[in-house]
Amino acid sequence: MKKFLNLLWIGAIAATALISSCNDDEGPVNEGPSRLIAQDWVLSEMNVKLEYDFDGIPVDSTFDAVESLEPCDRDDLFRFYEDETMDVLENGASCQGFNDGDVKAQGTWEFRDNNSIFIFSSPQLEIEDDLITDPELEEYTVKELSSNRFRLYSDTETSLDFRLGIPIDIRIEVDLIMKPV
Repeated sequence: MKKFLNLLWIGAIAATALISSCNDDEGPVNEGPSRLIAQDWVLSEMNVKLEYDFDGIPVDSTFDAVESLEPCDRDDLFRFYEDETMDVLENGASCQGFNDGDVKAQGTWEFRDNNSIFIFSSPQLEIEDDLITDPELEEYTVKELSSNRFRLYSDTETSLDFRLGIPIDIRIEVDLIMKPV
């Protein structure tokens, strides 16, 4: 087991050296899981593009969803562990009865397809004051994972039942950017 871990570590170092030696013309940087678990992350941007607003009215709208979060949720830390679990921790401004450093949510994560796809689930999501406890897998394309940026992208088509009571097929694009703390 120790020999396997040593080989894994050497492989990670070699892959990092190979990726960091590439120039910018060769595509985005993706240093993989070792970079993700090396530091804590905070959400810096979540650019969302919608074809419909939440009343089902057609729009062509892009907004930064981080700005719609409560100030105490904007500075939460995302901590990823080697066992592919993750915690969302209260950081700085406290809310919802949490103190600095408290775990607010837990979930799992994984990379697929040679670290080009990032999937995570969180068993606790709060949407419009409703607590959702069923884990939902969210799949993103990794656009960049480096020491100073973790950028994910998702382009999803789904059917939502808006307030009109009629299901509408919509497309949601999310460009999610985290920065290290």
